[in-house]
Amino acid sequence: MRLNLVLKTALVNMYSKCQKMEDAIKVSNQTPHYDVLLWTSVISGFTQSLRVTDAIAALHEMELSGIVPNNFTYSSILKASSEILSLELGKQIHSRIIKAGLEMILVQEVH
Repeated sequence: MRLNLVLKTALVNMYSKCQKMEDAIKVSNQTPHYDVLLWTSVISGFTQSLRVTDAIAALHEMELSGIVPNNFTYSSILKASSEILSLELGKQIHSRIIKAGLEMILVQEVH
């Protein structure tokens, strides 16, 4: 069955919120097509489950595929770094946010 990106993203979000990441990954792998929203949904699902290593691996895979993370992608991983008390990961993600020019966007989202 071939799913379009909007449907895949919605299903990944649903499975992620139900803490069913294996099902979310199965859906995301239905077709080779990804965009920033689908990748961010996968990464967010991993971070919601505190599977930070998987989230970082997905971020790396996203970047290797040529898709540029956005403020929501980084925000999800930054939140996870604080939840697992990883100052080092937080610093690395913050550095990426600055390099991507997204710092002011994330600051505005917080306020």
